[in-house]
Amino acid sequence: RADNASTSSGIALDLNGSARSLGNGSVTLTTDSLGISNDSTLSAGSGTVTVQTRTASTLLDVGSTSADATSGTLKLGISSAELASISAGTVVLGRSDATANTTLNAINLGGMGNTSGNLTVLGNDITVNDNLTKTAGTDATLSLRARGNINVAANKTITSTSGKLKVELNSDSDANNAGAIVMNSGSGITSNGGDIRLSGGTYHDSNLSWAYGTATSPHGISLTGTQISAGGG
Repeated sequence: RADNASTSSGIALDLNGSARSLGNGSVTLTTDSLGISNDSTLSAGSGTVTVQTRTASTLLDVGSTSADATSGTLKLGISSAELASISAGTVVLGRSDATANTTLNAINLGGMGNTSGNLTVLGNDITVNDNLTKTAGTDATLSLRARGNINVAANKTITSTSGKLKVELNSDSDANNAGAIVMNSGSGITSNGGDIRLSGGTYHDSNLSWAYGTATSPHGISLTGTQISAGGG
């Protein structure tokens, strides 16, 4: 089963402490504004929950602590508390045709509704502005897929201490030969035994292609004072 909801005014989910179960189906929420009350749970079992902006030009702020912007420069914020209210085999945030950028703040995959769920984040350029962690649950996959560049800020890391975390950084996902991966000084990835893949081009689970440099980031993949450890992965 697949459920879809689309609105320009926003989606508010308040189930008065109960759970909305979709079995193992999928649901797509398309909206400019999202609110999930702390005592509500949206469950797709082993299925997929997708939350995407209504328009490709709306900014996406994951792990946001600020309000959605529904006028002027549009921005959809998805907080850690809202992620904790979504339980699914895979959570997908953003849209593959995005023309606006995506920002990731502090997120704990082990704090999502399914502590072993996969997280896929889409956007034009994707910036990791804070640490991404996984402190609970079993093996999972974190996949960042940008049409343009992926930038991991200085001294910010992607780390798992519970289960293997497969980490995929995929730039230039629209395959127009422009999209670099930049990991700044002090950044790093520690996957606790999960595979780590830095690649570019149209996303494929097994077939790898190249990340492409741009005028501002001339190297396809730039690692500056970066530590990457797969720990057997």
